[in-house]
Parts: sequence; structure tokens; C-alpha cells
Amino acid sequence: MELLSLFAKIALDPSDYEKGLDDASKKTHSFASKMKGGFENLSKGFSTLSKGFQAVEGVGEKAGSVILDSIQKIGLASAAAATGVVTIGTSAFNAYADYEQLTGGIETLFKSSADTVMNYADNAYKTAGMSANQYMDLTTSFSASLLQGLGGDTTAAAEMSNLAITDMADNWNKMGSTMESVQDAYRGFAKQNYTMLDNLKLGYGGTAAEMARLINDSGVLGDTMEVTAKTVNDVSFDKIIEAIHVIQSQMGITGTTALEASTTIQGSVASMKGAWSNFMVGIADSNQDMSRLMDNLIESVVTAGHNIVPRIQEIVEQVLRVGPEIIKGFAKVMPEFAEMAGQIITTLVNGLKQQGPTLLAVGKDIIGKLADGITKHFPDMAKGVTAIITGIVEMLGANSDKLAAVGKSIILWI
Repeated sequence: MELLSLFAKIALDPSDYEKGLDDASKKTHSFASKMKGGFENLSKGFSTLSKGFQAVEGVGEKAGSVILDSIQKIGLASAAAATGVVTIGTSAFNAYADYEQLTGGIETLFKSSADTVMNYADNAYKTAGMSANQYMDLTTSFSASLLQGLGGDTTAAAEMSNLAITDMADNWNKMGSTMESVQDAYRGFAKQNYTMLDNLKLGYGGTAAEMARLINDSGVLGDTMEVTAKTVNDVSFDKIIEAIHVIQSQMGITGTTALEASTTIQGSVASMKGAWSNFMVGIADSNQDMSRLMDNLIESVVTAGHNIVPRIQEIVEQVLRVGPEIIKGFAKVMPEFAEMAGQIITTLVNGLKQQGPTLLAVGKDIIGKLADGITKHFPDMAKGVTAIITGIVEMLGANSDKLAAVGKSIILWI
């Protein structure tokens, strides 16, 4: 882990962070470029050294060639490793830059409850199928409205925002919605815009009246009020989140993301992506627990492998089992296909033979009429073309002075 910390310090130089992210980015690329150049120079050195080996007396041509090939491969591998360092370094820097900004936003909004939000964000790769950065970004997009409805209670807001995000993830996993459409719907609810309620596919349309119906159906307000299209804006955002959670629980949607993260291919792959994004942040942040991030990443990869490998094995077994039967089936029907194809071709040929004279007669008739039409109207066509050409010549003559002036202007401008 010391090597990763050393890489982060060299690539990012956190002591100069106050100078701006742009300066840090340039340093990252400069470091990576120097490493790549060093590896390339190393490759060239190995190549030169190999030529010396070939010149040594007693080393056969074949042996010298083997040595040269091996050393060149080492050089190529070194260059590839340098390119990998560039890619990982850039990804780690970008992920950390986003992480730093998002963490600041969480701390500003949730104050003493920021650690609670961060803990939920760290585990979001399993509970919501997203990275910590994605979790924090989504949380900050609606937390201001949530805090307002809860009277500034940051502890309650942290819990309610986590409930909202896991419900969003459950919805798009279970109902086939897209992540963006569900997130947009919740952001709209935070602004008292209910037009995207139907994005959740819960059986409610995108109107204020339908949101009122959902809240009433959930029973989260008890007997305190009967919500209508006119009074729905009086319901706080946290109660809307709670109402959606109740409806999704009744429909069996709640908890599906966490389950799919361990049991399905799509869910486990999403979890693996989130763990990888978190790992990228850790590479550039010496304060991160790299052992934990690595364990999370390995765990997610193993889980995805357990879900993917059996399906691949099943596909291969099915192909091997069914393949010979398919070939036998084709072999049986091929003679019939060949016979049918022969009959079709024979029918076409016979038809052409029978209708050949008729087709030729019709073709001659069409060509004859076209020729007659062109001959008949050719004088008129010629007169029309002559009139057009004459008009163009007269126009040019009448405007020769203007055209000359324009030409002089163009020459002077050039």
C-alpha cells in the first residue's frame, strides 16, 4: 500500500492543491509522460544491447534472433505498462477531484451527520449499485429541499436521503426503468414537479392529482389530511419519499438492488463498477483505507464471477448438446430445400420463355413512344434552351459595369 501512497503523492502533489485543479492535472500528465518516455528509452536501450549480443562471436544467428525478440517484447510491455499508468493516473485524479468537491458539499449540507452520509456512500456499491461519488452527487441534488421539510434535522435527512436513493435503485432494477429517468423524477418531486411520477411505473400518472392519490394510498399521513391536487404541495418532500417507499414495499420492489448485487449478473456487474470507482478515488487519496477498498473490489469481482461463469458454462454445454442435433436437422431438410430451389428457378425460366415475345413487344412500344415524343417536342425544347442562353448573355451585357466594379473590389481586397 506504500507504493500506492507514493504514486499519489508524486502524481498529484497535494501540497500545491491550492493552486487549482488545472495545475494538478498538468502535473499528473507530466509525470505520466515522463514515465512513458523513460520506458520507451529503456526499450531502445534493450534494442541496442540486443544488437551487441548478435555481434558477440559464438552466438548463432538463431540464438541472437531469439534474444532480440525477447528484449523487444520486454520493451513493448514496458511501453504498455507506461500507458496503463497514464490511464489509471488520469482516472484516479478525475475521480478524486470529484470526490473532494462532493465531500465538501456533503459536509456543508449535513454538518455533524456528514459521516453518516459518507458511510452510506461507501457501501452504495452494494446497496444501490453505484459509486460513492454517484451517491453523494445524487444526495446533494435534493438534500436542500429534504432538510427544509425536516426543519434542518440533518440526522433524519441523512437517513431519509439513503432511503430515497435505495428506493430509486430498487425501482430501476425491478421495473426496468433507467437510472436517469428515476433520478429526474425524484429531483422533480423535490421541486414540487410531479410530471415525471409515471417514470417510476408504479401505476400513477404524472400529475399533482396522481401524486396526491399515491400519498393517500400509502397512508403515511394517517388521518391528518386527505391530500388533493390543490394541497399536495403542502406535503413535505420527506413524506413523499416515505409514501413512495411504502408503495414500492407493497409491490415487492424494496430490497431488490441489494439482492441482485449478489445474485444476478447485471446487479453484480453494477456493484463491481461502483467498487472500482471507489478504488480509483483511493489511489489518489492517502487518507482512504486502501485495504478495505481493495477487499470490496475483490469481493465484488468474485461475486460477479460466481454469477457470470455458471451462465457461460451453461451456454457452452447447451451449444455442444444442441449443435449436433441442429446440424442433423439441416442435413435432413437440405435435399428438400434444394428441390424447392430448383423448382422455383425452373418456373422462372419457363415463365420468361413464355412471356418473352410479349415483353419484347411492350419494350419496343415504350421505346418507340419515347423516341416519338422527343422528336415531336425537340424544336420547342431547342427554342427554350436558346431563349435561356440569350437571356443570360443579355443580362451579363446590361450589368457589365457592375460586374467589373465587383471584380476590382475583390482584387483589391485580396
